Amino acid sequence: MTIISAEKWKAAKIITIELKDAVENLQSTPTSLPTSEPAESQISITLAEADLPVVKLNGTDIPTIKYTALVYAGGQNTDSASQTVYWRMLKNGASLSNGSFSVSASYYWTITARYFDVNAGDTIELRLWASSTNVNWDYDAHVCHYTRPFPYASGIVADLWVKTEDIVTHPTLSQGNPQVHSNYRHREAASFNQCR
Repeated sequence: MTIISAEKWKAAKIITIELKDAVENLQSTPTSLPTSEPAESQISITLAEADLPVVKLNGTDIPTIKYTALVYAGGQNTDSASQTVYWRMLKNGASLSNGSFSVSASYYWTITARYFDVNAGDTIELRLWASSTNVNWDYDAHVCHYTRPFPYASGIVADLWVKTEDIVTHPTLSQGNPQVHSNYRHREAASFNQCR
């Protein structure tokens, strides 16, 4: 749990944030990625209320809160040469972003896809394919974060002093070879890491 103590006009405000654990899936046998974009996404998640963090101001829900979903996927390039992994992010059936990255021979890879402004009931998807069937994936995870937790108009936020307490690294991924990437941009995008 993260606790943010905020003071505005000398009145103490406590914002409490209950973060949910990541949902992780590690396949017992890796799946080869297709060499063209699949018609159906390998990873498709319909978010539930239980996936969202609980954010309260002095014990009351904050109506202006926004949520961000993070989807992780990982695997390995078992080919003897570098290969390209391609990705596409979708939200409620609409394409948000797509791209590719190179993975060296015998290296593991992890992609982090960020979906901004999600709500319970939204379906988020990640499609993956590669330049060789020797590139596989065997891991995926998802977790939701909060953003814009302050319940004041933007002109008033400048008058707000914030003291943070009990900050924790989140999420904690434990299965497979996950590499959490923490350099986030304020739009739907994906980033990747590779390791040996």
